[in-house]
Formats: sequence, structure tokens, C-alpha cells
Amino acid sequence: MYTQSNRINFIPLFIILILLFTAFVFWYEKQAGERAQDDIREHAHIIADDLWNYNYQGAAEYLRLVAGTRHYQRISVISHNGEVFQEFSVGDLSTFESLGLKLKLIHKISLVSPIQRGNYFIGWVEAIWIPQTFVTHIAVFAFLGMGLLVVQLYQRVLLQKRFMERRVEERTADLLKAKTEAEKLSQHLTVVGTEIQALLDNSPVGIFFVAYNRTIKRVNPEVTKITGYTQDELVGQTTRMLYASDEIYTTLGNKHYPILRRDGYCEATSEIVRKDGSPLTCYWRAKTIVSEDGMDGVIWSLEDISLRLKMEEELLKVRKLESIGVLAGGIAHDFNNILLAIVGNISLAEMMAKEDAKLTEILVSARKASLRAKDLTAQLLTFSGGGAPIKIAGTLPELLEESAMFVLSGSNVKCTLDFSDDLWPVRMDRSQINQVIQNLVVNADQSMAEGGEITISCENIDNSSGIVSGLSGRRYVSVTVQDSGTGMPKEILDKIFDPYYSTKEKDSNKGSGLGLAVVHSIIKKHDGLVIVESAAGEGSRFIIYLPAIDDQSTPVTEI
Repeated sequence: MYTQSNRINFIPLFIILILLFTAFVFWYEKQAGERAQDDIREHAHIIADDLWNYNYQGAAEYLRLVAGTRHYQRISVISHNGEVFQEFSVGDLSTFESLGLKLKLIHKISLVSPIQRGNYFIGWVEAIWIPQTFVTHIAVFAFLGMGLLVVQLYQRVLLQKRFMERRVEERTADLLKAKTEAEKLSQHLTVVGTEIQALLDNSPVGIFFVAYNRTIKRVNPEVTKITGYTQDELVGQTTRMLYASDEIYTTLGNKHYPILRRDGYCEATSEIVRKDGSPLTCYWRAKTIVSEDGMDGVIWSLEDISLRLKMEEELLKVRKLESIGVLAGGIAHDFNNILLAIVGNISLAEMMAKEDAKLTEILVSARKASLRAKDLTAQLLTFSGGGAPIKIAGTLPELLEESAMFVLSGSNVKCTLDFSDDLWPVRMDRSQINQVIQNLVVNADQSMAEGGEITISCENIDNSSGIVSGLSGRRYVSVTVQDSGTGMPKEILDKIFDPYYSTKEKDSNKGSGLGLAVVHSIIKKHDGLVIVESAAGEGSRFIIYLPAIDDQSTPVTEI
């Protein structure tokens, strides 16, 4: 039987072998170093003649050749006054050299040799030399490894019999334990599977399990709510069915899948098309499924962000209006002061020029223009926040009719009124709501230069079920102003409430770009909402929502 004493007797022989090989390696490195020093002396002797005869190009070419063939990491010529005349570097080390240096199995050696021509000292050659002894070191380590392997095998053979009986006993116990653990694992996987399925079924975002070829393998119920497709319609199809065209499908794939291959994760925002054909802006997040054979597929999560984007857009618009409103308010106050002086002086001039009819006519025209400018400052103050609404409870029909008829007096446009019975009262500022209706009717009238029809309707809206997005779940009264004019293209609808933006020509009567901005500002201060629907050649429809009074005991004034 293999004993401890046998192992101890084997160790000294193994140590002697290691020492012999180590001595051989050190001797080999010493011999290599001496040869390298002889080589550097020979290089110095060769370039001495070139330097003495001013053949610098020949010396440089020789050193370049030496640097590339003699395993120098760097070789340089330094003149007698200490200046570097020429220096060459090999560049990157080989893999073996880098590994040998990192493991400290080989060492860089500095070599120096003077350059002389007879008794005249020209300079010296310096070099960093890397010994090519790595293979020898590898042989030593290989030998040591083989020795250790032999020892290991020798010990294992002797101990194998002893371990065999014990392993048979342990194996029986392990099999019983493995069976018990397998049963527990099966139960755990069943529970985990149930939990994961519940998580998928109740997830607030849609989840796709997609193969690498973009074929849909599985989806959760939220996907069907977002896209309108059933699970049976989606599974087995590619995600192409979610996009409007092959070009969009291909472009998005070429953009996102290289990122998934590189990072294993990707985020994107894109527009998909629901089953009913309606577009939907969605936020996607993807994570690759990696198996032993590589990337097996992708898990995509899908979130409908259309409403969030719309709210963010509205918030940005409100902030823009507020910032411009501050500026507009300051200008309006200063402009009012100037107009006060202008109108006062014009009135004095009218009194002094009563006998001059021509001059009086000019002054009257100037005073009317100044008063129109005063109306513009009133709009600026309302827009800027200077005109905070003074709200009283009242109903809308009479105010709507008076405002519309006043604007359309003498116009070739017909106005139709359609008010529901028992309209709820609202709390509002009469003059400001009058200004809103007049601005909307003026815009409608100007869009129908050849004549047409304006319809103003009013009805109660209970938004407790959230049928109108952007409003709270309370009661509202809606006012709709619809015309049969030229309408507006889709691309400008998001801009029409911006201050000073106008689609009409700019003159003294129209095109200031403040009318709809003032409408938006007034309705916002009334805690309401204004929506526009329009298309080129199909007319426009403005819908205003004003909060209804919930307390029926509040006194109501007929306006």
C-alpha cells in the first residue's frame, strides 16, 4: 500500500530535477545576454564608420533593420554631448513576450556600447533587449507540471481502491437525496411558473416573447388591450403586423437589433398601428434571452405613452404661454401708459381744431386707431394673467347668442344656435367668455370669405367616466363653435394657440396672432379645456369645456 514515507522519498528527487532545470535556464539566459552585448558592440562598430563619414542615412537604415530583427524593444544612438541622434522602437510586443514579461519569466536587459573611431569617441548605443528564453521557461514549467501530474496520478491510483467502497456507499445516499431534491425542485418550478404567469397576466405593460427572427412566440393579455389583436392572431406572426409599412419594419430592425447583439438591452420609442388602423405611440424596452447556443430571443415590453406625450406637450405649451405672458403683460402696461398720453393729446387737438373739418377728420381717425391699439393691450393683459377672471354663476345661452350676433352683424355668414335644455350653470367672467366667443366667431367668419354657416351648440357633459381626456371626473358644460370654412392642415393645429402665430395676412384688422392665445389663456384660468378639430377644406370645430357648478343652491344670474 502507498504510504506517507514513499511520498517523502519521492520529493527530494523531484526538487533536484527542478534545481537542475532552473540552473540550466539561468545559464542559458546568461549566455544569451553575453551574446546580446557582443551584438550591440558589433552594431556600434558598424555604424561608427557611417557616422564618421556623415552617412547618417546609412546608419539609420542599419539601426532600423537591427531593431526589427534582433528582438530589441528600443535601440537608440546618443551623441557624445548626450543628445539622442536616432531612436527606433519595435512597437507592440508579441504575445509570448508580453506574457513572459507579465509573469516575470523573462526580463528586459539594458545594453550599452560606446561608438568610437580609433581613439575618437563619437557617442554610444543604448538598447532595451528582450531575451528569447520564454520557450525554455515554458519547458521548465511544463516539466514541473508533468511531474506534479505524475505525482497526482500516482497518488490517485493508490487511493482509488480505498475511496471506491466509500463512494459506493455515498452514491446510494446521494441518489436518495437527489430524488428528494428533484421532487422539491419540481414543486418549486410549478409555483414559480404560476407566479410568473400571474405576473404576466396582471402586468400593466404589454410583454412580447419574440424569437431572433422577430416571430412572436408568446404575449400577455395587456398586449391585446394595446394592439387590439388577440393572442391567437399575434402568436406565430412577425412583428411586421404592428407597423404601417415594410420600410418602417426593416428600418427599426436594422437600428435596434445590432444594439441588442452588442449590449443585450435596448430602449426605443416608435409608432405602431392597432388592429383598427389607428396609430399609437409606444415605448419599447428589450432584453435578450441568452442560452448556451447564443441569443435565443428577445423579451419586449410595450407601453402606450400616447396620453403621456400629449400631457407633456400640453404642459410645455402652458409653460411657453406663461413665459411669453410675463413679457406681454409688461409691454401691455407700458403701452397703456403711452396710449393714455396719445389719446388725451388727440382729444385736446380735436377740441382746438373744431373749425378745421379736414384736420378734425384726421384726428378722429387717429383716435380710433389708438382705441384699437387699446383693445390689443386688453388682450395682452388677459393673456399675460393681468386680467384674472371675476367669476359669477350664470348660464351660457343668452351670452353666446349676443356675442355671436354682435360679431356677425352685417356679415354674409349664417349662424345657427343649438342649445340643450336645462343646461347646467357655470361660474365665469362674463366679459372674458364674451371675448372668447367673439374671437372664435371672428376667426370662423374670416375663414368663409364667400359666405357659409357657423353652428354654435351647447350641452352638458358628465366626465365621471373619463370620456374626455385632460379633464377631471366632474361635470362640465361644452360649447362648440363649428364653421364650414377653409379649415386648417394637421401640421399647424399644434401651433394655433401659440402667441403671435397666425395663418392670416397681417394688417390692422386681422392677423395679430393673439386671438386664440387669449382664448386658451381665458379658458385655462376658468379651469376648463379648449380643443380644436380641423382638416384642410373641411372647416374647423372648437370645443370649450367649462366646469359646471356642483352646488345647485348657488344663486344663478342669467347672462
